[in-house]
Amino acid sequence: MSPSGAMANGKGSFSVSAGLQRNNLNNAKTETTKRFIGSANLSYMPAEKWNLMLNYNNFSIRQLPTIYTNPDALLLRQVNQTFTFIPTYTIKQDTSAIHSFSVTTNYNDVNDRNILTKKFGNMQSTMLSFNHSSLFTKNSNSISSGLNFNQIKTFGVTNTQLGITGGFSKNILKQKVLANINVNCNLSYINNVQDGSIINASAFVRYELKRHSFSLNSTLINTVSKQFNGYTDLISSIGYQFSLK
Repeated sequence: MSPSGAMANGKGSFSVSAGLQRNNLNNAKTETTKRFIGSANLSYMPAEKWNLMLNYNNFSIRQLPTIYTNPDALLLRQVNQTFTFIPTYTIKQDTSAIHSFSVTTNYNDVNDRNILTKKFGNMQSTMLSFNHSSLFTKNSNSISSGLNFNQIKTFGVTNTQLGITGGFSKNILKQKVLANINVNCNLSYINNVQDGSIINASAFVRYELKRHSFSLNSTLINTVSKQFNGYTDLISSIGYQFSLK
């Protein structure tokens, strides 16, 4: 079932979907698994520069015993819900530039309803980010920046990350070369005590010559932690493409 439509004189739209799944139709297995998958989406543009997006997702799973007399020791019962809200404000300067500002809020709740495992299986996560991007249409260059907050609570442990992001994309040599760099830096906290930091940086360069395209992609991940082993990973790849057209 997936109804959808427009509203508010075309300024908004909505969609809803829901479905049920069930196995073991002939009762030959030791358990029966039932799943419910549902989602709802709402988009509304109150003014030319504003856009609001609201989303809800639900994934539920339940196993029922066919033979076992103590189902809670073996069977899964879980409800996973996610709420997302994203308001976006866009500024257009004639046709030369587009500036976009958005706030993303996301909350996820995992509810373990098995009485023996819910102490370990329950989890709540919260994400909040403020993002900016600017696209300069004349030369297709762009810049981006952001602030982010992420928190996960599970089994008596609260893991929090606070950080900033930044990046740019630039075309040079008459748009034959595209260079893209993004950096994400986060401070990590465990139970409100600073534990370390996480740095994620990536760089991408592509050079196009007629029907030939050469690319280089690198990603660097560096973690520092007082309670866990830190590490540094560097992953690089080289690509080549040939177009027949």
